Amino acid sequence: MLDPITPSRSKISGGYTWRFNERVQLFRHYKCSFETTASNPGTAADRMRYAAYMENLFPSLVASHEPDLVLLGGEFFAHGVARLCREAAVPSVLSAIGPFAAYFRGVLSENIGQQMLDDARQADVVIACASHMARDLRAAGLDNVELIQNNVDTDQFTDGVRDESLLRQFDIRHDDFVVLHVSNLTSPKRVLDLAAAASQTLEHSPRMLFVIVGDGPERAALEEACTRNGTSGRFRFAGWVEHPRVADFIRLSDVVAIPSETEGLALAYLETQACKRVILASDIPAAREVIANGITGLLFRMGDVGDLAGKLIFAASDSELRLQIGNRARAFVEEYHGLSDAIWKYEQVFERLIEHPRFSGWRCR
Repeated sequence: MLDPITPSRSKISGGYTWRFNERVQLFRHYKCSFETTASNPGTAADRMRYAAYMENLFPSLVASHEPDLVLLGGEFFAHGVARLCREAAVPSVLSAIGPFAAYFRGVLSENIGQQMLDDARQADVVIACASHMARDLRAAGLDNVELIQNNVDTDQFTDGVRDESLLRQFDIRHDDFVVLHVSNLTSPKRVLDLAAAASQTLEHSPRMLFVIVGDGPERAALEEACTRNGTSGRFRFAGWVEHPRVADFIRLSDVVAIPSETEGLALAYLETQACKRVILASDIPAAREVIANGITGLLFRMGDVGDLAGKLIFAASDSELRLQIGNRARAFVEEYHGLSDAIWKYEQVFERLIEHPRFSGWRCR
C-alpha cells in the first residue's frame, strides 16, 4: 500500500507487509519526504520527484514482496505508480480520498486535476470514498470506479464522559459549551470562519469555547484573527493529536464544527456522529451525504459566517435537540458506515481483481 502513515484513513496499520485476508497480500511503503493535502497534493516538482523515486524503487519492492495487488492510498500516490503496476501486470487499486473532490469544486488547478485523472485511468479500480466523488469521476470518463464510502470504528468512537485530564490541560470548565474543530488547518478548511463566527456567538453565549485540534498553514492566521477580534481567550489550540486520541477530544465537545469548502467524505463527520455529538458542517456535497439537517447533524451555508454563528447559538440553546441528534447520528453510522461492511466490500473488490484472467501470469510467477 503506497500511503503515508495515516491510521485515520483505515484499519490498515503497522508493519511493512500486511495480509488483508488469507488470500490478499499488500505491501505498504511510506518513505515520502514532502507534505500533501487534499488541496495541495504536492507541487509539480514533488510529484515528479516522487514518480522518479518510485520508478527506481518499484521493481525491487515487487520482487521482494510479491504482492497480490498494490493499494494506492490516495490520489497523489497513484502518480507514476499506477502505470508501473500496469506495465508489470500487477493489479492496482486507487483509493480516492479527497483531492478529486477539491479538483471538481475548482480548488485544484486544471493541470493537476487532469494529471490525477490520467493516473486514475491507469489503475485497475478506483475506489471513491463518497457518492458525489463517484458520480464526478464517472462523469469525467472513468469507467473503473467503485463506491465504498468512508467508515468509522464504532468501538473506538463511542459516547462517553469528558476526560478530566484534558479539561485541566486546556482550562475547560464543566459549564463551557465546547465547539471542537479537527483538521489539517489548510485553506479549504476555512478555519478563519470560526474566528469570525466566535466574535458573534460570544455576545449571546459567553461560555462558548473553541478547541482547535490539528496543525497546518492556517494556524498562525487563525491565532492572529482571534487576537484581533478579542476572542483569543475563548480558543484553545491542541496542535497535532494522534488519531487514537481524537475520540477523547470529540467527547470533550458539544458540537464539532467543520466549515470546509470541499471534502471527500470527512472522517470527522462520521467520528462525531459515532460519539453522539452534533456535527455542524458547511452545506457541501460531502456533508449532505451523511447529515440530514436537524436529524443527524446541522448544516449551514458554506462561507456564510452569520449562518454558522446562528447555528452555533441555536445548538447551544437546546440541549434536548443535541441529545436527539446525537442518538440518531449514532444509529445512522452504525447502520450505514460501520467498519465490517466496508472491509467486506474491499475484500470483494480485491478478490474479484486478483482472480481476473489478465493477472493469471503474475500469480504463477
